[in-house]
Amino acid sequence: MGMEINISSINTSYTAQSSTKTATQSSKTNNTQTSQATRISQSSTTSTAEELQKQLDKLKEKLAKIEAQISKYQNDDNPYAKEKAASLNSQRSSIMVQIQAIIAQMLEASGASA
Repeated sequence: MGMEINISSINTSYTAQSSTKTATQSSKTNNTQTSQATRISQSSTTSTAEELQKQLDKLKEKLAKIEAQISKYQNDDNPYAKEKAASLNSQRSSIMVQIQAIIAQMLEASGASA
């Protein structure tokens, strides 16, 4: 009987060690996956920020061109010029809304990564 108890305790000990090793390996795997996900998230945040910045720059350039055209047409007494200036003002408003949306996305992304 004494022999059986020793075998039983050895099996229990071996099982406990195996469970501990498995849990440790699982924990290391989860930590590795979390680290990789964090790096991917940070790089995607960076690339998203870069894309948003490019879009913002393009819209600012477009806005500057439209504003230059608006100032040219506003000072003209021609009725066509007044209509054109009104149309350009509408386009300018649309671009400004787009710019605000991109800035909000950039702020949200920087807040999420901070």
